Amino acid sequence: KWCVIEGSSWNARNFNTPNATKLKVLTRNPIRAIVSAMNPYLVIIHKDKNSAYGMSFPDAQGCFSAADAMNDLFSNAQEALELWYEGMLEDNLPVPPTRDYDAVKADPEWAESISTAVLIIAIPAPKTTNIRYAA
Repeated sequence: KWCVIEGSSWNARNFNTPNATKLKVLTRNPIRAIVSAMNPYLVIIHKDKNSAYGMSFPDAQGCFSAADAMNDLFSNAQEALELWYEGMLEDNLPVPPTRDYDAVKADPEWAESISTAVLIIAIPAPKTTNIRYAA
């Protein structure tokens, strides 16, 4: 399941995606209980005027994506994360553990990105076996 955890540009905007029922953007109202239960990857989304939505993944270093339409955010983010996972496994690199929203927000490296994001979403980790987590 998908979970939108914060949005700063829209109030209660609903999304319909192939992998989820109805989703709602929550302005300044993170769903921390669901996020921690899902152990998801947070995705910070930015958009400049006349540009695509850019996506960055605080806990997946080197993983980026983009989408021309809001309804493509979730599928494009999931695809980028799956490719990143595959690359980590192929290179025999450890996969860092995910952090919760508060931990990412408190990270000086990501604080500004979070404050200027138009949306922050959470997507589930790809289902993969033999993942080595970093200590």
